[in-house]
Amino acid sequence: MASNGNGRGGLLSAGGILSIIVGVFEVIGGGLIAALMALSIPFWHPQLPFYPDFGDFW
Repeated sequence: MASNGNGRGGLLSAGGILSIIVGVFEVIGGGLIAALMALSIPFWHPQLPFYPDFGDFW
């Protein structure tokens, strides 16, 4: 980590901050997908072809 002259290195670069922001969005998206799967709400197909009983609540 390069020093900027005041005896203290940069804590986070712009790439590190963007990585944290993207990671937060990934966690939110993963939680949303997990919640939809737990509630058995089909969000890509009304009934999965390999699991005939999954999503068949209409």
